[in-house]
Amino acid sequence: MQKHCDEKTQRVDLAGGALLPGFTDGHAHLWGTGAMMGMAQLRGSQSIDEVVQRLQSAPTTAFAGDWLLGCGWDQTCFADRKFPSSQALDEAFPDIPVALFRVDGHAFWCNQEALRRAGLTRETPDPEGGQFRRDELGEMTGILIDDAMFPIRAALPRPEAEARRAIVKMAVAEFHRQGITAVHDAGAPEAWLQTYFDLAKEGELGIRVNAMVEASHKETLQIWLQRGPKRDWGRTGYLAVTTLKLYADGALGSRGAALLADYADEPGNRGLFTTTPARLETLAQQARDRGFQMATHAIGDAAVRLVLDGYQAVLGDEARADHRWRMEHTQVIAADDIHRFGLMGVTAAVQTQHREDDLVWLDERLGAERARASFPWRRLLENGALLIGGSDSPIVAPRPLDTFRFALNGPEAMTREQAFTHLTTAPPRAVFEEHRLGTLAPGMCADCVWVSGDLMTTPKNELPGLQVCGTWVGGKRVY
Repeated sequence: MQKHCDEKTQRVDLAGGALLPGFTDGHAHLWGTGAMMGMAQLRGSQSIDEVVQRLQSAPTTAFAGDWLLGCGWDQTCFADRKFPSSQALDEAFPDIPVALFRVDGHAFWCNQEALRRAGLTRETPDPEGGQFRRDELGEMTGILIDDAMFPIRAALPRPEAEARRAIVKMAVAEFHRQGITAVHDAGAPEAWLQTYFDLAKEGELGIRVNAMVEASHKETLQIWLQRGPKRDWGRTGYLAVTTLKLYADGALGSRGAALLADYADEPGNRGLFTTTPARLETLAQQARDRGFQMATHAIGDAAVRLVLDGYQAVLGDEARADHRWRMEHTQVIAADDIHRFGLMGVTAAVQTQHREDDLVWLDERLGAERARASFPWRRLLENGALLIGGSDSPIVAPRPLDTFRFALNGPEAMTREQAFTHLTTAPPRAVFEEHRLGTLAPGMCADCVWVSGDLMTTPKNELPGLQVCGTWVGGKRVY
C-alpha cells in the first residue's frame, strides 16, 4: 500500500483491528428506524404500569400532532403474558390518542380515544388479513393486529418534507455507528422514496439504499409500475428502487404468522394470511412484466409455501433463471419446502437476532418440535439458497456484529465464513450489485468498516466485546 501513498494520503492506525467490507443490512426499515427513535421507548417493560410510567415521561418527539406514539412493548414480558387492554391507557390519557407499536411492528395497542379518532367501533368488522381483538361483550380491547392497523396508520399525522429528511438522517447516523454502509429498505411509500432521492441528489444520503416499493400503498405501487425499476435512481450511486414488497402473513409474537398447524398455545388459531394467492400472483406477474424483483414477507410455514407456490406459478419454467426474487424472514419452513429455495433461486433474507429474541417463548408458541426446526439457516445453505442477513430495524437494533455472533448459535448455526458472507458479499448479490459492493478489491466502492478485532479469529466468548471503530462510505469517513 505504501507505494500508492504520498503527502496527501490520509493514514489511519487501526490499532490491531481489522478493516472489513462495509456491512449491508439486508432487511431494515430505514425511515421507520428514524421515526421510532423519537417515540417513547417501551422495549423491556415488565408490566403495564411500567409502560404507562414510560409514556408519562415521554419526550416531546414522541408526539405526532397530539398523538402519543410508542414502540417496543411485548406482552410476553408481562406477568400474565396476555395481550393488554386499553383500560390503563384510557385512565392515564383519557383525551390524548395513544398508539403503541408492538415489538415486532405487527400490532398496535391503543386507547379508546385513538380508536375513536380512527373511526373504529364495535360494529367495525375485522379486515381481511387483520384482527381487532375484542372482549367477551364484543367491544374492541385496543389491540389491532396486522391489517387491522391500517385505520390507525391512516389517522396519524404525516411528517412534512423537512421532518422526513431529519428522520432519515438520524437513522443513517445510527447505521453508520454500527458499520453499515448499505441497506435494503424493506418497503417504503412514495413520499419516503422521494425523500431518499432528494437526499441522494444533494449528496446528503450517505448510505447506499436499495429500496423496496411498499405494494400495500396502492398509489405508490401504481406510480412505480408506470415508472419501472431504477437501478441507479438519480445517477448518484446511492439509491436503487428495483423491488416490489408484499406481505403474506404477520408475526409469530402476535400469532399472526400463518402456520400449517395450530399454534401450540392457542388451539384453533393458525394465524393470518395478509394476501391471497390471486393477489400474490397478480403482483408477481406485474413485477415480472415490468422487470422488478419480488420480495415477500413470510414468517410461518403456510405463508412460505404460499409464496413459493405463487412464484412458481408466475415464473414457471423460468423459475431457475436469475430473477433473484426473495422471501423476507422465512422463520418457519416445512421440511418439504426447504429445497425449493435453491431449486427456484429464491433468496432467503433472515435475521439471526429474531431467533435470540424469540427463544423465550418459541417452544410455547410452536411446540418443541417445530421450534427446533425453525430458523433453518444451515439447511437453506446446504440446499443452495442465497442467504442474506439483516436486522429488521427498528424491530431489532441494527447491529451487524450481533447478527454475526448470533448466526453462530443454535442447531442451524452457520460457520464463521457463512455468517460473514451473509452480511457482506451475499446482500449485494441479492440485488445485482456484486460488481461494486461487498468486497475490498480494485474497482469496488470504498465502503469499509474498522472493527476492533478479527471476526474470523476472535474467540466466540469475546465476540460481544468487539466494537465498530470507524466507517467509510465512498472513501469518506462517516463515523
